[in-house]
Amino acid sequence: MVNPPTRSAQPGTRGRAPVRWALALLVVVAGCSPGSPRPAAVAGKVAYRGMGIEEVRLEVDRQGPAGWEPAGITGRSGYHGSFLLHLPEGTWRIRAAARLPDGPGTRAVRGASPPVVVGPATRRIDRVVVRLE
Repeated sequence: MVNPPTRSAQPGTRGRAPVRWALALLVVVAGCSPGSPRPAAVAGKVAYRGMGIEEVRLEVDRQGPAGWEPAGITGRSGYHGSFLLHLPEGTWRIRAAARLPDGPGTRAVRGASPPVVVGPATRRIDRVVVRLE
């Protein structure tokens, strides 16, 4: 008795196994590679005369070749003036501006942080203070 030849693959799938293995390897390698770095968490406080000020608009500038340039990153201070921003690698300045009660009216105050340097391995920076004057 002669056995008919057997096929291990379905019709039309011949030669696809190497392609499947190559795609699987590519997915594993891409998942393990560092890719783009994660932004660092930058936490701090907006203060006026030592007191934290809530609901202050924050704007972030990046240091470029021509000086400080707006980065388009904004935020708002929360409870007791605290804030948390996520910034990529670079040198940053956090600016704040607010109107505070002053007698029967209000007074405009503004301030900026010292430069904040986020390195390639930086994950978190704490205690950045933006003093309003």
